[in-house]
Amino acid sequence: MYIRVIDDFGEFAAVRGDWDAVYAADPDAQFFLSWQWLFDWLTCHKTVWFVLAAKRDESDEAYAAFLPMRMRTQYDEKFGFFNQLHFAGDGFSDYTGILTRPEFEAEVVPALAEFVKRKLHWARFTMDNLLMSEPRRRLFLEPFDKVRFSQTDIDYRDSRHGVDNSLCLAIDLPEDWDSYLATLSANNRQKIRRLLRKVDAAEDCRITLATPATFERDLRMLLHFWRIKWESRKGQRTESILGRNFVMLMRCARQGRLMLPVFWHGDRPVAALALLVDPIKKSLLFFITGRDETYSEMPAGYL
Repeated sequence: MYIRVIDDFGEFAAVRGDWDAVYAADPDAQFFLSWQWLFDWLTCHKTVWFVLAAKRDESDEAYAAFLPMRMRTQYDEKFGFFNQLHFAGDGFSDYTGILTRPEFEAEVVPALAEFVKRKLHWARFTMDNLLMSEPRRRLFLEPFDKVRFSQTDIDYRDSRHGVDNSLCLAIDLPEDWDSYLATLSANNRQKIRRLLRKVDAAEDCRITLATPATFERDLRMLLHFWRIKWESRKGQRTESILGRNFVMLMRCARQGRLMLPVFWHGDRPVAALALLVDPIKKSLLFFITGRDETYSEMPAGYL
């Protein structure tokens, strides 16, 4: 297996065609492993990054797998400075992972793991928010045996508020809205229909979708509501979180990858929802939301 290290944006751009083809073919691929998302993230988030690009033989025309990574230097009082590896999207992306053509998975995934283990200089590898099938996970983790490597589980639970942040819900959507409603309980179905009729009948209530002319306004409004809700908990991290979200979501908007519905009561914005759109995998991914919690005339979050 031939593995090349890509650590230059020009080289990264040159493999986009191969990347997009692997992404389309890989059943484990998800939005946060798309070329455009990672390119945008790495260009706006200054870090030491690289991609392991693999193919069966150096003479092969196209790459068959990609492992995007980044490296940070940390300090330990006992051992001094050391390198810590992360998946490239870690720190902002909801999920991380590996891209590979399925017919090469059994061969290429262990080869990538062996390359990380033997060729890179590091003391810690944080595998945060790793999303992949169980067979692929086993193929990747097996080379990091417990005899030579100390393994520690990552705890995603927020003990202060009783929230387990490792829980990520997903559903398969049916072909149309009525089919989806049919999957809900009778009470939920009636409640949703009643609320939507109320919105349709009210002259001063409406739900809009952001357009190129309104994306910036609507996104700033969403992030304003988010700040009010979360600033006390996020503290000094608030500004950097808001800044990263604004930059990345505006880039998604310009590329047609952002869906941003807004609920209005008259001229008053009440709630907004940012969804990432993946036309290749035909998926919508919730990313961030905000609402005016002083508003009580309708259940805006439910709507």
